[in-house]
Amino acid sequence: MPKLTVNSIEVEVEQGASVLQACEEAGLKSPLLLP
Repeated sequence: MPKLTVNSIEVEVEQGASVLQACEEAGLKSPLLLP
């Protein structure tokens, strides 16, 4: 599984995961823009 670093937090995610999914795995809340 690939490892990413998000805000100094190392996260291991599934192959093909999105950046948003990686942020969620790191426990970060990210604002979503809805139309």
